[in-house]
Amino acid sequence: MRYFWGLDLIRFVSALMVVMFHFGGFGANVPAWPVPASEAPLGWLQPVGWLGWVGVQIFFVLSGFVIAASARGSTFGVFLKKRAIRLLPVLWLSAALALIVRALWGEPLGELLPAFLKTLVLSPKGPYIDGVVWTLVVEAAFYLCTALVILLAPILGGTERALDRFALLLGAASGAFTLFYFACKVTSGPIAQMGAALPLGSFAFDVTLLRQGVFFALGMLMYQAVDQGMTSSKLWVMMGLSALCMLQIFNNVGQMPAALAPIAVWSVAAALIYLGARFGDRVFTRDVRPIMRPIGLMTYPLYLNHFVLGAALMPILAGWIANTVVLFVVMLAILLFNAWFMAQYLESWAQRHLKRALLGSPRVRQPASQLREARP
Repeated sequence: MRYFWGLDLIRFVSALMVVMFHFGGFGANVPAWPVPASEAPLGWLQPVGWLGWVGVQIFFVLSGFVIAASARGSTFGVFLKKRAIRLLPVLWLSAALALIVRALWGEPLGELLPAFLKTLVLSPKGPYIDGVVWTLVVEAAFYLCTALVILLAPILGGTERALDRFALLLGAASGAFTLFYFACKVTSGPIAQMGAALPLGSFAFDVTLLRQGVFFALGMLMYQAVDQGMTSSKLWVMMGLSALCMLQIFNNVGQMPAALAPIAVWSVAAALIYLGARFGDRVFTRDVRPIMRPIGLMTYPLYLNHFVLGAALMPILAGWIANTVVLFVVMLAILLFNAWFMAQYLESWAQRHLKRALLGSPRVRQPASQLREARP
């Protein structure tokens, strides 16, 4: 699979956006989120950091791009095994860390263990040991759908054609849901009454990809355009999906002009994903993998560990560090070091053993930067 160095940079920045979103709402006395800005040690982040949640929607576009690339030429079993190797080791390590941290803060194990077990298997029904795990459940649902498309590819005209059709179908279904959700918000009458009768905010619409599918579909079509070339029809479809993605972001916010900022940030990131993949090699002709891959590999453990670990560290560090800027730097440094250590050592070790168990890989020690392909 071709390496797109720009994706790692966008992925890392998106993770930092989510970190800032949560940092501003951590409590000062006990692990808590969200708390009002006046009660949060880093409450000064909230006026800007509040839109950091849109980093998740950027992740979903990245995931669609990467999965469209890695699924081509793969088989049903190999694809699922490789996704498990990429997804599960850090998830399990992070879930164990979250369990320990929350137990040390006095939460009863009887309540934590069911959430821990649901996290390990990415159950479609929570609660989870860490609040950010819901996005991994949505990712897993997308992987499973893609694997089924690969399985059915021989009767659908081949893998590439099947994946392209899947992207269009997913975009159309999710787009219809997005339009219906929007109509329920801004209109009255039968449509609004129908929307009120349905649990449109239910997590079930995320797991079934109806709410987030437009982002995955756009990413898949972006890869197709980069790999096979842009045509006028592809451009129009991508523009339509982009508009639906923006509408879904508006649905999340619920009002204008507040939705303009996250829509603008997402739009810039989406454009950079395509432009970086299409022209990134022309910007840097030298190999930047030694710099970008470690940054990209830190993203996943940073994302998975920052919420529970950050919420637990905040009351401790806030009692020692009065200067909130220094507190912010120390908090971020701890989380970045934890992410780097996990990516370079713990994750690579776990992936190496899981790869040998699932794929029968030879027992050869490789640098961490060569063990994984890019992932969202």
